[in-house]
Amino acid sequence: MALPGMEVLQNRIDSFEPRRLKKGGKLYIWPHDDSFIASKSNLAEAGFYFSPTPKKEDFDNVTCFMCQKQLGDWEKEDDPFALHFAKCAEKCAWANLRCGLQYDRVEGGGCVSILHITTDANLVYIASNLPKTAYPRQKQQRRRV
Repeated sequence: MALPGMEVLQNRIDSFEPRRLKKGGKLYIWPHDDSFIASKSNLAEAGFYFSPTPKKEDFDNVTCFMCQKQLGDWEKEDDPFALHFAKCAEKCAWANLRCGLQYDRVEGGGCVSILHITTDANLVYIASNLPKTAYPRQKQQRRRV
């Protein structure tokens, strides 16, 4: 179950401060420094808050405020945006919209642009300027009008 208020970025950042799960219990401290790609601020921006559990193996567990996906065992090169998108894009709006931004960029950092729009019997076809290999979603999107 999500902690109340975790839809607010600052609350997710604050969740990484040392805390106790219950009065008089163990003090849980985020174990990784900012040399990890999965820094406190990157994790919070990717939609995660610190959710340690009493289990020893969950010392760096985080949970998405929207889809409740839990991830842990972070390594120095793990990218929380890429992992959240890869694991949850189909069911989590935050993973799809915020974490998927990196896939909506072209080389050089610009955004995807629409090159061509055609209509065909109540369908709109939108083609992007990215090659299929660089864009994990379909090159053409179809929407009903």
